[in-house]
Amino acid sequence: MTRQQLVEQIFKKRSYLCIGLDTDITKIPKHLLSEPDPVFTFNKAIIDATKDLCVAYKINTAFYEALGVKGWEAMEKTVRYIGNEHFKIADAKRGDIGNTSDQYAKAFFETLPFDAITVAPYMGKDSVEPFLNYDGKWAIVLGLTSNKGANDFEFQKLVREDTRHGVDEFLYVKVLKTATNWGTLENLMFVIGATQVDEFSDIRKLTPHHFYLVPGVGAQGGSLKEISEKAMIRDCGLLVNVSRAIIYASEKEDFAEEAKAIAEQFQHEMKDYLPEKNIFQLGCVYEIFNTAGGIITIMDFTEKSTPRIGTILESMAGHRWKITGIDMPKHIETTNFKFKPRFSDYIFGCILQPINHSEILKENEVLQVL
Repeated sequence: MTRQQLVEQIFKKRSYLCIGLDTDITKIPKHLLSEPDPVFTFNKAIIDATKDLCVAYKINTAFYEALGVKGWEAMEKTVRYIGNEHFKIADAKRGDIGNTSDQYAKAFFETLPFDAITVAPYMGKDSVEPFLNYDGKWAIVLGLTSNKGANDFEFQKLVREDTRHGVDEFLYVKVLKTATNWGTLENLMFVIGATQVDEFSDIRKLTPHHFYLVPGVGAQGGSLKEISEKAMIRDCGLLVNVSRAIIYASEKEDFAEEAKAIAEQFQHEMKDYLPEKNIFQLGCVYEIFNTAGGIITIMDFTEKSTPRIGTILESMAGHRWKITGIDMPKHIETTNFKFKPRFSDYIFGCILQPINHSEILKENEVLQVL
């Protein structure tokens, strides 16, 4: 699933809810244990009851792997039953040397039809890169987690490479800064725990346009309101995961109906925080040349904007720039530019004159328009 497809689902359903199918066979209603596949039967009922209220499902693979072959079969049946209209996350926290990660990526993106997988970045770029080599698939890198053990490593201070100002930074900040360069806005997300709400504003400054998977709302006590206020961007940029509070809402035969009721509560709150309009991402700035005639920028852009690139750019610029020239879109293969476009295989150039001379256009800035 592409970013555009995910955002369209978010604004269509007025929801950025992700439901965690962390299905513990010891906690599901007892009457299901007589079923041939109690875990899948439980999951199917939860999905049927909540599919109109959420945009994603997250399957914590540990609960399935613990059951051996039957658990893996239940997981495969579950992810295939979810279908293509929902973003399907394998919460597997993989990450190993390149050839091993290659096999993990194949397992979850080829053998199984997941859209994304959570990845531990401790071993560096080559352990994450194999997950970034699939079109329409995502690596969700652990950034700042919600568990108490986050203090053991993630909040350890490092001396910055640039020590002129004598400022230290947390290890998780180093991870975010480094991992941001491994992928694009179309294939890289970060896990940011909901219980770390005090850090959200600073994290959003470090990664202003990336999507976050946010666990820890519900049973762990994270605040949906605070997260939305501090971390939501114009195309939402959030998938807030709720697991136990929804799937274990009841131990009785009405478990699916009760799960739906709790999911509705979250969705109703979410729709109030979402902007009224979807934000269309025009493209991303790659090269900037200051000239006497203005600022020449080289950008790539979404294919959806191709037929009306001039009109969209004029609308997007608004009070920020006056557009004095625009080049026709070109396929990246016909140019000498070596960068990898984030949104499509096309680029264009334009000349912008800042109306406000304090306005600064930055490389890697994503330009957006309502």
